[in-house]
Amino acid sequence: TSDSYNFSQSNVVTFKPTTAGEKARITFNSYTGAAGDYIEVFYGPTAGAIGTGALYHTAATAPGTPTWVSTATNGEITVRFVSDAATNAAGFYITADISPCAAISSASLVSVNPTDATVSWTAASPVPANYDIYYSTNPTPPVSGTTPNLTVSGSLTSYLIPSLSSNTTYYVWVRTRCSSTNFGSWTATAVTFTTPCAAANVTYTQDFSSAVAPAIPSCNTKVTASGTTGSWVT
Repeated sequence: TSDSYNFSQSNVVTFKPTTAGEKARITFNSYTGAAGDYIEVFYGPTAGAIGTGALYHTAATAPGTPTWVSTATNGEITVRFVSDAATNAAGFYITADISPCAAISSASLVSVNPTDATVSWTAASPVPANYDIYYSTNPTPPVSGTTPNLTVSGSLTSYLIPSLSSNTTYYVWVRTRCSSTNFGSWTATAVTFTTPCAAANVTYTQDFSSAVAPAIPSCNTKVTASGTTGSWVT
């Protein structure tokens, strides 16, 4: 959008995403105002009191930060321009679009148990509608079209992954989800962990048929003890 203006003019325009969860973004391509003009940016559907927005700019040149992304829950962003009564200038030229979903910089393991694990990640900014979690026993990273195992609230920065198998190695990736079609990239490095062995119920039987000497089956340990007539191993 652009505006060539008159004296003592006040213009307000709001940019609204059409899809829930997305965030409007504006970029100042150019701005030439008079000394008494000012332009403001507000996150949300309305313009508030003068000087209370995310940007209040009175210089004759473009703002030092050219791009602004809404942090409002509804993703809307409002621009207000007010001219003085003395001088006309070229005005402004702004591009408005939908911000790509921000990527997560990293994820990490918090805790792991035989049948569940908790992973955490750095919060994305702006906060997305949701986060997707993909986990697998295969180390091959997911691609943009991969279906996540879990989708959780964007207010979370950690989550317990349930129903895992014990004594199994898993790989976990996380990404932002701003809408059904707007995703961030999956975390570059997988969170990798191996779930511990589960406790065995009594009575426990192991015939060692899966053992390949000198190894023993996983989740078993060996103890050598001395007896009166020799040694035994269990």
